[in-house]
Amino acid sequence: MAPTLRLIKESVELMYTRTQTQIGLTGLATAAILLLSGCGDPEVQSANGTENDVTTSGGYDTDLPIFGGGEPPRVEDVQPVRGERSSAASNPPGWPAVEVEPARLQLGVLDPDEGGRGMVRLHNVGDQQLQIASTRASCGCAVSDSLEGQSIAPGEFLEFEMGMNPRGGLGQRQERLGIIFDGYDQFVDVFVEAEFSRAVQISPPFLTAVQNMTGSVTLESRDGRPFRVLSVQGKSPVSATNQPPDEPSTRHEIRWDIAEEDETNTVPWFWVVETDHPEAPVIDARIRHMSTRPDRPQGRPWVPHDQRFLIDRVSNGDTFLVRTGVEFHGGQTPQPNTMAATTHSDRLEVELVDVERDDQHVYGIFKITVQEGETGLFYESFSFRIAGFENEVRLIGLIDDES
Repeated sequence: MAPTLRLIKESVELMYTRTQTQIGLTGLATAAILLLSGCGDPEVQSANGTENDVTTSGGYDTDLPIFGGGEPPRVEDVQPVRGERSSAASNPPGWPAVEVEPARLQLGVLDPDEGGRGMVRLHNVGDQQLQIASTRASCGCAVSDSLEGQSIAPGEFLEFEMGMNPRGGLGQRQERLGIIFDGYDQFVDVFVEAEFSRAVQISPPFLTAVQNMTGSVTLESRDGRPFRVLSVQGKSPVSATNQPPDEPSTRHEIRWDIAEEDETNTVPWFWVVETDHPEAPVIDARIRHMSTRPDRPQGRPWVPHDQRFLIDRVSNGDTFLVRTGVEFHGGQTPQPNTMAATTHSDRLEVELVDVERDDQHVYGIFKITVQEGETGLFYESFSFRIAGFENEVRLIGLIDDES
């Protein structure tokens, strides 16, 4: 068994303030750093903070709730298995005689907090032994490991596990794992497809606000449990049908309207719905608007992993952990010696408490404390800075008086 991530906790020195935390990655001075990736590319914006010389120690309470803490699917039992395939393949120059089974790995509907995995076979249908030279996963979402150096004899197949990481975004996704074999210059592509959805499915998962600033979405219970729609963006919901939002139903059609936000240039990245479904108290849809386009600054060497986390219900004073990071382009291995976290709100206290890494990935683990304030919709954010650029992470949920 070859785990995808062999996480190594670094011994680090932490400097923390209420608004900004810096962490020295002295243990990474000679390491190749590739930060956890995803297809999300949230906007980057500067955040002001003041630095105080307050020193704390690394480590954190592992009993705290953690968002983004799930490990990606692991590759298991990566060993050639003798099969019955022996027919010659007709491949164009540059491609090895390999058949992928299934051609597309279908994972179905996945919980965005859990991800999923499945089994794939690479059949050698030629008359020469093949050896895997390297692999490359799109966006770091399709996960596979320990395939490099594996050989497949003619008529045999290599079976391995791959899948999709837990991720915040909802909707249909397709990821690709490219495999290069020794002596060939073309990738053999392995595709994995899934739909990410909570217990209440929102359709469409993206609200396109280009010409029209209004529309409707359908909310449907995946488990058949009736639910009520309690609020939309912290306000009373407006039904698009004769079905009252405050009456239990397995399906609701709700109006959305961001015309006022469009006029005031305050369009949020996400449209947030509160329900009384116990498995989906908060769901959201990404708003596609001119003002919410991801910013990709020239020269930024990395792609961020997360745009937001749904934290469901919390109370004032609650503490939880967020685990997130970035991936550097093109296999670059820069060696930043600091990583900083900055709040964007008086409602959040943010502390960078630990770093985990393996040969390819580095995660920052942030301890978030919710400060006293009003109850209801919670839509706040913090940023972390690395290699001269920032990534904003949004936290969306509900604050109530329950513990």
